[in-house]
Amino acid sequence: MNILSIDFEEWYNIIGVDTGKYAHIKRLEANTLRLLEIIARHKCQATFFFLGEDVENNKDLVQEIAQHHDVGIHGFSHKVLNNLSPKAICEDIIKAKQTLEEVCNKPISKYRAPAFSLQDKDFLKTLSDMGFVCDSSLSAINHFYGKKILSEDRVQKIAFGEKVFWELPPTTFDIFGVKGFLGGGYLRLLPLNVIKKILHQRQSEGKDSILYLHPRDLDPQVPHIKELSPFQKFKTYYGLASMQEKFFNILASFSFQSIDQYLQTR
Repeated sequence: MNILSIDFEEWYNIIGVDTGKYAHIKRLEANTLRLLEIIARHKCQATFFFLGEDVENNKDLVQEIAQHHDVGIHGFSHKVLNNLSPKAICEDIIKAKQTLEEVCNKPISKYRAPAFSLQDKDFLKTLSDMGFVCDSSLSAINHFYGKKILSEDRVQKIAFGEKVFWELPPTTFDIFGVKGFLGGGYLRLLPLNVIKKILHQRQSEGKDSILYLHPRDLDPQVPHIKELSPFQKFKTYYGLASMQEKFFNILASFSFQSIDQYLQTR
C-alpha cells in the first residue's frame, strides 16, 4: 500500500538558517489549498503532520483539514532533535500536541520529527507513554540531520506492554549509491519515471511506501532566501516549476491512503 503524508509548515521553515526576517510573508494557506485540490481530484486521503507554530496562524484551515484527513504533529518548532535535550524534546512535543488538540478538538496520536531527526529508537516508548500510537521519523539511511536507525524501511509493529505502537519510516531509495527519501526535495529532483519505477518495484516486493511532501513543494513562486548556501538553494528551489504536474501524475498512477486508513487494515 502507498501512504501519502504532508508536512504542514511555512515555506521559510528551513533547518539551519535564520529565516525570521521572512516570517511576514505567508504562503502556507494558498499552497495547502492548491495541494488539497489535487488530492481531492484523485479522491484520496493523506496524513498531515502539523508544525505547532503554524497551526496557531492557520486555525481555520487546520480545522478544515482535520475534518477530511488524518492529522498528527511535526513538533512545535522546526528544530532538529539532536540539538535539543530529552526534556526540551518532550516539552516541544507536548506543546505541539496540546496546540493541535485544542484546535481540532480531538486526540492526536501520530508524530513525525522535523527532518526525520529522531535519533533513539528507545524514544518510541516515551512517545507511547505520551499517548501516541504511531511515529514516522526513524530512518533506514544516514542523512543530513540524522543517522541510520533501522536496517530497512519497513513498517514495524511494536508492543509496549499491552500497548501497540507503529513505526512507519519514510521510504528511501538507493540509485547507484545515491540515497535519499521519497519526498520533499528528492521528489522534485527525481524524474517521474524513476519515482514510478521505485513505487512499482516496492509493490512487487510487497513493501509499503510512504511518500511525503510540503505545501511549498508545489509553489513555483517561493521567495528566494539570500542566506542559503548554493547547495541549500538547489535543494530548496530545484524542480518547483514542474512539481504540480509531477504530483498530479503520481496520484493518477498509484493509489494512496492516510496512515489512519492503513492502520485500520492491519
